[in-house]
Amino acid sequence: MVKVKKYILPVLFILLSLGIGFSLNQALVLTPVSPTNYTNYSYHLGLKLNISISPANNATFCSYDFGFYNNTVTTAFLTNMTNSTTTNTSFHNATAVSINTDSGFDGWHNVTFRCRNGTDWYNTTVLFGMDQTAPIVNNMTYTLANTTGGNLINVTFNVSDNHTYSCPVRIIDMNGAVENTINATIWDYAWNGRCNIVLYPSNFTKTGAYTIQGTAEDLFGNSSVSIQNISVNVWKLKTGWNLLTLFENLTMNVTAYMIPNISYVSSYHNLFKNYTTLTKGLSTYAGILLNATNATYLYVSQDNTLIRPYYSINTWTNVTLYDNGTGLSGASGWNQMGIKSSQTLNETLYNSSMRILGPNGESNTSYTNANITYVAYYNATLGKMCSAKRGMKTTSCYPDFNVTDITVQRGEAIWILVDTNITYERV
Repeated sequence: MVKVKKYILPVLFILLSLGIGFSLNQALVLTPVSPTNYTNYSYHLGLKLNISISPANNATFCSYDFGFYNNTVTTAFLTNMTNSTTTNTSFHNATAVSINTDSGFDGWHNVTFRCRNGTDWYNTTVLFGMDQTAPIVNNMTYTLANTTGGNLINVTFNVSDNHTYSCPVRIIDMNGAVENTINATIWDYAWNGRCNIVLYPSNFTKTGAYTIQGTAEDLFGNSSVSIQNISVNVWKLKTGWNLLTLFENLTMNVTAYMIPNISYVSSYHNLFKNYTTLTKGLSTYAGILLNATNATYLYVSQDNTLIRPYYSINTWTNVTLYDNGTGLSGASGWNQMGIKSSQTLNETLYNSSMRILGPNGESNTSYTNANITYVAYYNATLGKMCSAKRGMKTTSCYPDFNVTDITVQRGEAIWILVDTNITYERV
């Protein structure tokens, strides 16, 4: 016979009279399987709620409350869960929860699992995120400024999303290839937040047209790209003289201050075969206008990257090329010409779609691209002069560099030799 100490029975009587009882049921340990704490989910994938119970076969009933996370359950309901096994080791809900229907709002959510062992209840709460909408990227703006080595671009765009995680900015070259992807700084994680990035000369590797594209991704893996992009033209200038095509009507003085290290600006006159050259800081020739798409020489004291807005020249623009009566016999038949789009030297020689007009711009079938005898291009990066001669199917670059053809990028310019005065209609 078990002896009970005399003071135990009075204590039990007092506790029972106060409504305090003891459970002989074993405590349950609830381990969330889906969702797990602080995990992000895409709404589009759907979500089933699952809970694992230990020890096995002790839970008799489980349910959950679900709501948007703001310290209350905004859509409070108690939903029964189904035994997944005969041993009651886990429970699950029969169908995927529709987060949009249940919560009415993208973002963080909480689910509280409740399981019963006899008359005792045990619970655990999970905080997780879901989102059904991708960020909207719009209102891309930019400014240009001078920096060491050329221009920089300060880019800002808006992102409409509740949980923007990153704002990668893509730098896309003229061939559609993504040359660089750089993460912008997020100023605000709330709705209508802003992303900002400064792009430096080193972010662009070559001369030509570029597209800057803003993108955004939220915490839940949804992403989108900008509705509109930024287009710029980039020139990788080498120390010394660089022959290029500008797409704006600018005076020589304004041109000289586009980047810090320009020392001289020079324009070649095709008719008189001479140069007009501005020394930066002097007033002589400062007001001379350089027309868009005309060839311009820039002298820079160190390697620089010039960045300007992309201007689409939609109209046909003509340039008159003068032989001055010497033809192939002398250098005075050489002219400078800006180009509007990327093209090879041989395309300039042989492209039949290029209209060749008379010296006064008149239509005359006696003038053809056969009147172009040489096309030359100075590659400042390689430090080589490249030329294509009519009748030869290869392009030579001096010294010691021969290629089948060479492409002159948008923004560069060429030398062109003619055997009679003609007008070249550029597209």
